[in-house]
Parts: sequence; structure tokens; C-alpha cells
Amino acid sequence: MKVHRLRSQPFDVNAWLVECGRGEWLLADATTGADFPLVQQQLASTGIDPRSIKAIWCSHYHCDHCGGAAHFHDLTGAPVYLHEMEADAVRTGDSRATLGAFVGLTQRPCPVEGLREGSELRVGDRVFQVLHLPGHTAGHTALYDPASKDLFSGDLVFEMGSFGRVDFPTGDAKALVRSLERLAALDLGAIYPGHMDPLIGTDARDGLEASLRNLDFMLESGQL
Repeated sequence: MKVHRLRSQPFDVNAWLVECGRGEWLLADATTGADFPLVQQQLASTGIDPRSIKAIWCSHYHCDHCGGAAHFHDLTGAPVYLHEMEADAVRTGDSRATLGAFVGLTQRPCPVEGLREGSELRVGDRVFQVLHLPGHTAGHTALYDPASKDLFSGDLVFEMGSFGRVDFPTGDAKALVRSLERLAALDLGAIYPGHMDPLIGTDARDGLEASLRNLDFMLESGQL
């Protein structure tokens, strides 16, 4: 699977362009929108025609991951997908719900198609499983491709044993433990997170287990 990274500021967030076959691409997370001209330059440098992006998936409704959804929708014509629990915030441009209002980022209203546990996202030759994995937010999802064993994890797990914050609205540390335990049961080839670098090969398994250990320790020690 060919994957390109787009990086967006502020918050140094990742958006992943995923080759899906038949000339079609998936965009996994939609950047902040605050630096969209620069993100467009990164997209142009890949040589990918924006019209070949056929689906835009946002892992959750925080502004750093969905702030650019309307921009990408306008550019590509592709549908935007988000868990149905959080979709209205992007449909209506609710900058308070997306936390944009607190950091000076505007959420443009955008059509959104709701996802839920068990949904499938079909792009090109690939069928991504939608996993509802709360903890960072109540409606957080991840995309898993059983064929390649690649996981697009949003803000669940990061390198160096880190994990998604649980101190924002709808965050839940115990729910995040259950979500990471569920991921640990998957056959993983690579993890492409919402921040920091991807975890490839054995680093995916080792990194996930380290994050789970650290989260367990912080819960047991009363730090969360």
C-alpha cells in the first residue's frame, strides 16, 4: 500500500493519502484547514490529482483532524465520513464542539456521512473496516484494512509509548484502555497515527503494547 503524509499546522497533525487501486485514493483525516494553501502544495508535490481522492475520513471531531474537511470536500468532491455521534458538529460548523473556538480555528460547515461500528468504507479495491474506539473522544473511529493489516488510528496511539489525551470533553481513560486492548488483538502491519511518525512492522505491535502499559500504569497510579 502506497501512503503519503500531509502535515498541517498548528498541532503538527498528519493526514494520510492512501492508494486504494483503480486510480482512487482515500484521505485519512482532513488537517486543521488553517494552512490549507500549504497543504495543497504538499498534495501537488505528490502528483496526485485531487479528483482521484474518492473518500475523506475523519477519525474524530477535534478541529485539528476535521477543520479542513470542507476545504477538501470543495477541492475533491469526495464525501466526508465521521462517526454519527460526532458528524453534526462538522455538518453545522460547530467550532465549540470541535474545540476550534478555543484555539482560534473556524469550523466550516460541510456535508458528512455518518459511520458506526461495523461500517465499511470502500475505496478502489480496498475495503476498510470502521472500528468504533472511544477514549480520546466518544465517537472516535479507526480504519483497518485486513488485506494490508494497516491501521489508521487517529489519536489513539502514538510512538514512544504515548496515547491520546483523555482530558477533553467525552474523553474516558478506561474506555481508551479497552480500545487499545482491542487494537492489540489485531494483526498489525503498520499504524498510521494522527500525530508523530508511523509505526511499521514490529514497531506497530511493540509501540501499541508500550502505550497500553503506560496507560494502565497512569490509571493504576491515579495520574488519570
